[in-house]
Amino acid sequence: MNSYNVRLDINGQFSDLSSTIESISSQDSNILLYIISDDISSSESSPS
Repeated sequence: MNSYNVRLDINGQFSDLSSTIESISSQDSNILLYIISDDISSSESSPS
């Protein structure tokens, strides 16, 4: 069975996520997908 792990770190927004997941699901290996919004990356007040 094809198994994949998707971790989403988005600032409360999900856009065209199902399309992305369908694209990855076609691959036959464990995938760790980290999506970080530019707002979080630019924010210095956000602790790492």
